[in-house]
Amino acid sequence: MKLLHCGDIHLGSGLQYGKDDESGMNSRLRDWLETMVKIKNIAVEQDVDAVVFAGDAFKDRKPTPQLLSYFISWLKSFNPIPVVMIVGNHDLNGDGSIGPVDLIGSLGIAYTSNKPEILKVPTKSGILQVVTMPTFSKSTFLQQDEFKDTPIDELNSIMADKAGQIIRYLADQLDPKLHSILTLHGTVSGSINGSERSMMMAQEPIFALHDVALPQFDYVALAHVHRHQVIYTPPDQPPVAYSGSIERVDFGEMEPKGVIIADLELYSLEFVDLNTRPFVQINLTPDDIPDVTGAVVKVTIKTDVDTAKSISAAQITKQLYAAGASFVAGVQIEVERETRARDAEMTEHVSIPEAIGRYFEQQPDLKSRKERLMTKVGELEVVA
Repeated sequence: MKLLHCGDIHLGSGLQYGKDDESGMNSRLRDWLETMVKIKNIAVEQDVDAVVFAGDAFKDRKPTPQLLSYFISWLKSFNPIPVVMIVGNHDLNGDGSIGPVDLIGSLGIAYTSNKPEILKVPTKSGILQVVTMPTFSKSTFLQQDEFKDTPIDELNSIMADKAGQIIRYLADQLDPKLHSILTLHGTVSGSINGSERSMMMAQEPIFALHDVALPQFDYVALAHVHRHQVIYTPPDQPPVAYSGSIERVDFGEMEPKGVIIADLELYSLEFVDLNTRPFVQINLTPDDIPDVTGAVVKVTIKTDVDTAKSISAAQITKQLYAAGASFVAGVQIEVERETRARDAEMTEHVSIPEAIGRYFEQQPDLKSRKERLMTKVGELEVVA
């Protein structure tokens, strides 16, 4: 039995790195939709038995009707391949109202889960048992009197332990004659975190590897961390892996983006690169512009004061677009100034007017007014 594992689509994200095309669609949104089509094509080409989406369908829990329509159409395109999807933290409605994954589930186009449970999914190769562990709602715990004043790090530990107990309980209910997997949205110990997750790790539970890599499972499909990685491989326990996000949300995600093909008989994993639009951050001397064809580009130029005056950020932006860049996220010019506080020329042996005069020389915006400003400095010295 073969599965396609993906997650962290975050449809609607990253639009600040795109521009509207002739039809009015943001170019980064178009990138996302084209990548989603690639995923469907991979599922068909690889002849997979099921698709497992491990959470975070949208940028937030209230997608626009247009984004919801795009996602629903994508799910329908997999038919007759069954799709399993769980609620991620970006999909979770904390107020108890119906979220986007709940709505999708009501349409009958995917097997959805918003709570820990066992799903029995019919596939062309037999029944697949899926233990689900969607995002744990912290608000559910905080509503209980015993946890209201619990420090956040202690609460995270309690939540992770509770989730581990639930996973073990559900694993014990599985039919050992059928293929079984766990899909979980969260951070598992041993993972290397991407840009978003690095900022949030201290605010969320960390799942112990020994609570998820149970022998009852043939595979553990994870999402929430945007960097693709295999945390654990057999022989003793099932493979445990993050597929990673399918597109780059920002410049903190330079690594390849793709999906995982998991063979449950062979316990083998194959990462399939989606060849998404590259993000290129360039640190330049003024003369270099590398190949940026089709890329989202951010430029930092480090140079001296005199050279900085001759550099036009607007001209560089124009050149980058002419070189084939999809979008220029910014051109930053960093002026490398000489250290002045303890410079050999700025010691107690230099007079105050001379020291200030040299400072004015090093400031392009003050240099033209040096004579008038030095007159004021002289007046101050006389008063002193």
